[in-house]
Amino acid sequence: MPALSLDAFWDAVAASRLVADGRLPQLRVACEADAGAAAAEADKQTALAAQWLVRQGVLTLWQAKRLTRSGGGSFFIGGYRLLDKREHLHGGDIYRGLHEPTQRKVALVPLDRKACERVEVWTEVVNRTERAAQTTDPALSRTWALEEADSGRFIVAEDLPGPSLAEDLTQRGGWPAATAVAAILPLCRGVAEIHRLGGVHGLITSANVVRAAAADTSPVPWKLLQHPLAGDPLGQLSADRLRQSRAIGRLGEAVCFMPPERLTTGDPITPAGDVYSLGCLLHALLVGRLAVWQGDAPATAAFLRQAFAAGTPLPVIPQCPAEVAQLLAYLTAVDPDRRYADAAEAADAIAACLGQPSLSEALPPQQPRAENLLVAARKPAGQPTAAETAAKPFPWRWPAAIGAGVIAVGLLAAGGAALFSGGKQVPSGPPQATAGGRGAAAAAGGTSATPATDEAAPVETVGRFVVEQDDTLPWLPPTAGEPPAFRYLPAGSQLILLARPAELLAGNDGRLLLKTGDVAAVVAKLEALLGQPLAAVEQLQIGWQADAEGRPLAGIWARFLEPVGAPDKPVGAPGEPEVEQLGSWLRWRPAAAADREILIASPSLAEPLRRAGAAGGLPRSLRPLLTVLDDQRQLTLLGGPHYLVHDARSMLPAALLPLLDPIERLLGAECPAAAVSLHLDDRTYIEIDAVSPAVGSAKGLKQRLARGLTTMADVTEEVISTRQLVSWGKRLVLRLPQLLRLVERQLRVAIERRDLVVANAYLPEFAGHNIAVAATVLLEQLAAAPAGGRPTAVAQSVRPLTLTERLQQPVDIAFARDTLETAVQLLGEESGIPIDIAGGDLELEGITKNQSFGLEQRDVPAGAVLLTILAKSDGGTGKLVYVVRQQAGEERIVITTRAAAAKRKEALPEVFSSPDTAVPPPQ
Repeated sequence: MPALSLDAFWDAVAASRLVADGRLPQLRVACEADAGAAAAEADKQTALAAQWLVRQGVLTLWQAKRLTRSGGGSFFIGGYRLLDKREHLHGGDIYRGLHEPTQRKVALVPLDRKACERVEVWTEVVNRTERAAQTTDPALSRTWALEEADSGRFIVAEDLPGPSLAEDLTQRGGWPAATAVAAILPLCRGVAEIHRLGGVHGLITSANVVRAAAADTSPVPWKLLQHPLAGDPLGQLSADRLRQSRAIGRLGEAVCFMPPERLTTGDPITPAGDVYSLGCLLHALLVGRLAVWQGDAPATAAFLRQAFAAGTPLPVIPQCPAEVAQLLAYLTAVDPDRRYADAAEAADAIAACLGQPSLSEALPPQQPRAENLLVAARKPAGQPTAAETAAKPFPWRWPAAIGAGVIAVGLLAAGGAALFSGGKQVPSGPPQATAGGRGAAAAAGGTSATPATDEAAPVETVGRFVVEQDDTLPWLPPTAGEPPAFRYLPAGSQLILLARPAELLAGNDGRLLLKTGDVAAVVAKLEALLGQPLAAVEQLQIGWQADAEGRPLAGIWARFLEPVGAPDKPVGAPGEPEVEQLGSWLRWRPAAAADREILIASPSLAEPLRRAGAAGGLPRSLRPLLTVLDDQRQLTLLGGPHYLVHDARSMLPAALLPLLDPIERLLGAECPAAAVSLHLDDRTYIEIDAVSPAVGSAKGLKQRLARGLTTMADVTEEVISTRQLVSWGKRLVLRLPQLLRLVERQLRVAIERRDLVVANAYLPEFAGHNIAVAATVLLEQLAAAPAGGRPTAVAQSVRPLTLTERLQQPVDIAFARDTLETAVQLLGEESGIPIDIAGGDLELEGITKNQSFGLEQRDVPAGAVLLTILAKSDGGTGKLVYVVRQQAGEERIVITTRAAAAKRKEALPEVFSSPDTAVPPPQ
């Protein structure tokens, strides 16, 4: 195909939507001036322009090649921008994509539309994706969702562009025995999780083990690609009987890892077959190559079949330690009955070989497994139904930190760290699963997703990983309890906390949320009043109201899991329990349930509560919330926003007061009632319910709520970027906008009834806790006053720092060994300075972004750290420099080379004033 003309190429770039229309004319002018595309020969003009756009980071190499060759085609799938593409040997294309709203890179695997119309294929795709999404082991690649766009269905997974173990073996050769066995153990543990969930991997090969990315915080250096990144996304190769050389040829070098029973009978791989593949992987690590490879797959298959028929194991490894040789013999036995039954047994054996404790007890319970990979759709025993479980959203995890008080948790969930309000609607479309509403969708089994064709209808009940593009329905909640039965609630309560402390504390996230900081102090005081630890409390209800002078009054009712013994004081006359005074509180046991319940109240509320007894109810203004409240939710805070914003101020820590006005703006000053719920299990579920005002509409409230919740990340990011943060908690605060974008991506806002708006979202485990923590830390720093010299925090009124001032601010960066790209990213996060790398400029000098080195700089100005990074990356030659560019009204640092900057006639900062300046790399 002849190359496009230069004008046709620029038209194709405009049509691709990869570059904003307003930016295109300036780019073309700069390109023709810099690359000389217009002055070049006609057949070279397009190539020069494309190369220039790649060097500037405007296009990826794949995008540029596609534009110059075909001049068209879509570069988007749903909400994802396509960056690169590769074909997998075992079937399927894999795209590297960018999720536009969050700027997070992912892997996208499109599914053949025609093949998915077959019931058995679609069922297998859904089962595999569901199982892969359930895995959490750090040694496994992550699979996030099965989505649908106009172009068809596709699977969203983790982006792992690192080199494979096969490439490593080609370069390095064999590994020491101890190193090889230690490397196999986490991979075996990951496969064991797949087996416990009722599945098999089926394609364990050295090509499907990749090095974790430099920025990955995973404790394992290598990751095993699972569905769909391992290839064969439709499961068709796994179900093939391998009777034809064409099918075997598709296996490629993977045939060296096929268990004997797979190659000889054609039966699908079992857990014991995965164990054999793990043994072959260990064997390859020890010898540094695939010892049985005969040059092509059919020849290797024929060789192996003969060896298996003779009962011949893999070649013996000379000088292999006896215990490792014995381990290999059990892993790769020709007879599957002589192997370890599954990866859990194998992992325990490998751990024992390394002198480590057993791993199998930490794995999830065993789930039943289908013997045939292509089976009719059904719900595996022990697995939740679609009505019981909603999406498994992006399972990112963050480190645990501090909390901010029981009411603060509700405030931060409701306010969501929406420190201030804004006005931009963020489009939906992250990795997520099928939405289900409480109405028609719930009645139909909890999923509103429908297959693409009538033939696929039988698998509708297992399609909960298909994204419902119409987000008019809220997510199906994780609990399905009854409306709360309010007991001993003080009349006229305007703020009510409902909690299930024992259940909350049974999970890791709940324990972290309640054990430190301000929350710990609140918990300690509450436990002192109850006379029992919170872990013993099944249900907790606290109601607040204001007295005549606006001071808060509270009534507390608690029900324990087990009887806690006789009351501290004897019961007096019938129906009149003895009251005990605890400081400014009164405590007594209700006579009807003296050993299971306890009441605590402000003195002025005690007598009315004793007279009213257990009877109680919500004030009329809060009753519209009853239809969406759930007594099985772990935390629910409900009440009148006006009371919270005005009368309840005296109850809150000073750092939380800046949240109150944004909450009022979020809900509107006339909103009569609202509730926020939090439920923590293996995910974080957040729900906000709001009643529309008497004068107004639910539609207007929905728009207000959606607008406020979908702009909090941008506004928070703006606040952070203009403030000088101290080192404590700084890294967590800098992550806050990313966490809030996770909320935005998962958020559903809908009108539940004529007068009720529901907003809810599913987040990964620990996400809600970290959002609350990061917001609290940020609020505390914003509220603090400067304290001389290097300030501990800066109030909101401090002007934004200039780029020069930020370069002068001290930072702390230390790592044993990492790449230039990662070092620059860390420096940018630590200093708040936007830094880019002109990769094309560096390549011309033979310098790559993957250049690795170690660094330890503590309390050193950011500018000096940047110079050190440059010197370490170019060996102290002085080739690397940086320039300051204006982009969208913001000053950015761009790392380039001295030669490239001179060619563009860009001015260098004063630190590079001498052409001979070269900073020797620190030792």
